[in-house]
Amino acid sequence: CKNNMAELVAKNLESLVDELHDYEGVGLFTKQEIRAIASKRRTLEYGISKRIVRKEDYLKYIQYEINLECLVHKRRKLMGLRVDPKRKSNFATVRHVHQLFQLATKKFKADVSLWIQHAQYCQKQGGHRKLSLVYGTALQYHPHNTSLWIAAAKAEFEANKSVSAARNVMLKGLRLNPESERLWWEYFRFELLYVDKIRKRRKVLDSDEDLEEDISDAILQYEAASIVLRNALKTIADNPAFCAKFLTIAQLFEETESLQENIYSALETAFPESEEAMDVLSRKPFSSLMYQAAQGKTVPSDSDYLTAEDDCLVWYKEAIQRVCTVSMWDFCLVFCFERLVQNSTKGDELAVSQRVQRTFRLLEEASSQEKLSEKFELNRIDLSLQVGSPDRAREFSLKATKIHRDSVEVWNKCLSVHCQCFPGETKAIFQIFESAVKTVSQEASLCLWLLWVEYCQVHACEATEGVFSRSCETPSSVAETMKLAYIDWALTTGGLAKAREVYQSLLSVHPISWSLHEKCLYVENFQVPPDSQVLRSLYRKATEDYGKNYPGWAATAQPFLNNVFFLVQIFGLTTFALSSPRRRSLRRWCRLYSGAL
Repeated sequence: CKNNMAELVAKNLESLVDELHDYEGVGLFTKQEIRAIASKRRTLEYGISKRIVRKEDYLKYIQYEINLECLVHKRRKLMGLRVDPKRKSNFATVRHVHQLFQLATKKFKADVSLWIQHAQYCQKQGGHRKLSLVYGTALQYHPHNTSLWIAAAKAEFEANKSVSAARNVMLKGLRLNPESERLWWEYFRFELLYVDKIRKRRKVLDSDEDLEEDISDAILQYEAASIVLRNALKTIADNPAFCAKFLTIAQLFEETESLQENIYSALETAFPESEEAMDVLSRKPFSSLMYQAAQGKTVPSDSDYLTAEDDCLVWYKEAIQRVCTVSMWDFCLVFCFERLVQNSTKGDELAVSQRVQRTFRLLEEASSQEKLSEKFELNRIDLSLQVGSPDRAREFSLKATKIHRDSVEVWNKCLSVHCQCFPGETKAIFQIFESAVKTVSQEASLCLWLLWVEYCQVHACEATEGVFSRSCETPSSVAETMKLAYIDWALTTGGLAKAREVYQSLLSVHPISWSLHEKCLYVENFQVPPDSQVLRSLYRKATEDYGKNYPGWAATAQPFLNNVFFLVQIFGLTTFALSSPRRRSLRRWCRLYSGAL
C-alpha cells in the first residue's frame, strides 16, 4: 500500500514538472524556490493520498495552490511578463486547483460547502462554462437543496449573462421541489429583476428597441411574473404569509402597481377569514403611499401620512368586526405603534399628538372588548409614562394585574410604576407586593423579591430584613439567589458580625446549596486576617451536608497554602467522607503544598 501511494504521488508530481520548468525558465522562481515548491507539493500530495483523508487536507492543498497562483501573478506583473497562451505554466495552477476540487467533491459528495467553494473559485477565475458544470454536478447529488438551485440560477443570470439558462435552472428546481416557498419567491424576484434590468437599460439608451433580444410588451408588463405568481398560489394554496411575501418583493421594483393589485385580490379572495391576510389588506392605503414615495412620484406630508393611516384603520375596524380576536387587535395595534415611533416633520407636534390619542383610543377599545393582549397592556403602560401621565400608567397597571393575574411581567411592570412614580405610598406598594408574590408562580417570583428588597433598602429600611427572611422560604430556585443577596446586604449594613449571624441562621435550615457554603467561605476568606476556627467550622458543616459530593476543596483552601497545620486539618475533616478517588486527589493536593512549604 505504501509503494502504491508513493507511485501515485510520484505520478501526480511528474505531471507538474513542466510547469515548474517554465517558472524557472522565465525567471519567476529560483532553483531553491522550485525545490521548496516541489517539496511542499509532495507533502500535500501524501496528505490527500493516505487511506483516511480529511476534507481539511484537500482544502490545505487547494489554498496553497491558490496562494502560489497569486504569487505568480504578482511576480509576472512586476517583471512585465505577458501571458503566453502557448506556455503550460500560465494556466497549470488553475487547472490543478480544479482537479483538486474535483477530487475533494468526489470524496465528500455530501458536503455542500465544498461545491460552493468550487463554484466561487470558478466565478473568480472567470470560468463560466466550468461554473455551470460545477453547479450541474452538485445539483445531481443535492436535488432538494434550495440554496444550491438559487445559487446556480444566480450564477447563470449574473456571471454567465444567460437569462434562458437561469430560467431553466429555476424551472428544474421547482419541478423537483414544488413545495419550496423560497424557490417560488426567488423565481418571482428573478422575473421582476429581468424586466427591471431591461427597463433601466432602455432608459439609458433612450430607445424602445432592445439591442440584444426582441422583448414583447407582455414581458415588459410583468406577464411572466404574473404567471409565476398564479402557479405559486395554485401549488401552495393555504398559506397567506406565502402570498403576502410576493407583495413585499413586488414593492421593491418600479411600476408594479398592477401586479400588487393582483396579489391583493388573491389575498382577499383566497383568505377572507385569515387574520394575516386582513392585516396585509388593511395596510394597503399606507403601503401604496409609501410605494409612491419610494418611486419618487410624490413627497408625502404629515397630513398625507395621517390620512393614509386613518384609511388603514377603517380597514382594520372592518376586519375586526368580521373576525374579532386578540390576534386581529394585535395586528391593528402593531400598525399604530409602528406609526407612533416614526419621525414626524420637525416642529409638527400636532401629528404626534394625534397619533398618541388615536393609539390610546384603540387600546381602550380593545380593552373594553377584553381583546387586549398582555404585550399591549405593557405597551399601554409604557406609552402613558412616555407622555408624562403616571396616574394613567398606575391605573392601567392595576387593571392589567386583574386581567393577567398569573403574569410575572405584568406584576413587575405594575410594581415598577409604583416604586418609580409613587415611592412614598409605602403601604399601598407593600400590599401590591404581597398580592404579587401570593398570586404568581413561586418559581418565577425572583424578580419580584429582588424589586421588593431594592425598594425597601431605599424607602423602608426597617422592613428589609423581614422581606429577605420571607424570600428565603421560597422554592430553592428563588431562595438560593435571595440567600446570597441577604448575606451581601448584611455584610454591607451590619458588618462581619451581622453577616455571620445571617449565614449561620441560613446554614441551619435545609436544603443548603453549595453556592451558600461558597459564599460563607468567600466572606471569611477575605477577612484580614482570616479566622481559622470559623473556617474550620464552615468546612466541617460543608462536609456534613455534602459528604462524598463536596466539590472544590483546592479552590476554597487557597488562602491557607502557607499553613501546613491547616492543610492537615482539612484532610482530616474530609478524608472519612470523600469517595476513594476524591480522597486520593485531596491527599496528593495536601501533600504537594505541605511538602512545598
